[in-house]
Amino acid sequence: MDLLLLADLYNVLGQHEQAIETIRRGTRWLQGRADQKYWDLCEDDREYDCDNWPARSSFGEGGSVQAGNFDLDPNARHRLAVARIKMGDVEEGKVSLIPHSLIVIVYI
Repeated sequence: MDLLLLADLYNVLGQHEQAIETIRRGTRWLQGRADQKYWDLCEDDREYDCDNWPARSSFGEGGSVQAGNFDLDPNARHRLAVARIKMGDVEEGKVSLIPHSLIVIVYI
């Protein structure tokens, strides 16, 4: 709950990059994967993509990073989407909402 509150605070203050970092790193820490810092190299949120989601393009030169298939709480996913959309990254924000497309509430 504290993670969501902090992300909300960052989003309200307009610090959307901090909100994204809080959700991604905080969730990783809660899942016991804090040492998986290589996910920070991905500018998108493929770490939390599921098997049935659209494939993403390659990352980096000659390499690619596959979807992580790690669980992300729907409330955290929503805050991640809000931050992405407010930053102008609408496509990534939409991808974050794929499994929860019926709960699209954006604070714009």
